[in-house]
Amino acid sequence: MAAHAPINAYAVGTQVGTSADAPALDSAYKLVEYAGTGRAKFSSAKATFPGRKQVYRRSEHGEIVRDLLVGRHEQTAGTPLLVEVMRGGRRVQPAEPLRQLQARARDQLKMLPMSARRIREPVAIEPTPTDALRRLRDSLRRSNEAVEAHR
Repeated sequence: MAAHAPINAYAVGTQVGTSADAPALDSAYKLVEYAGTGRAKFSSAKATFPGRKQVYRRSEHGEIVRDLLVGRHEQTAGTPLLVEVMRGGRRVQPAEPLRQLQARARDQLKMLPMSARRIREPVAIEPTPTDALRRLRDSLRRSNEAVEAHR
């Protein structure tokens, strides 16, 4: 029931909360899991996939060919990109040296296809969700629709 929703905060958007001439970090928090259960948004402009995820990067001949979005328990070929660095407000591993970060950034830029590197009309590499992740999202949507239909 909406009256018992576990919401304890309200915040305004960037355009209301910052000056138009002051830079703002374009980011958003999306709840994807609560109490071990997947959560998702379904509105077309803000749709998300439920649960914790990983992104696997696949490359051929030194060029990125695909990023695959998978559920946390899925395994697939490629290089996992997401690494846990914080848990409970504390680092789980030491920070990488700046030179190492710079080298990795340079290497990753070299791997981008030319279509993604061009200045005019670059083509972004959009992560492709797995069928299992799509099924999980669709199942959650049907479950939510059933709950709404009984209200």
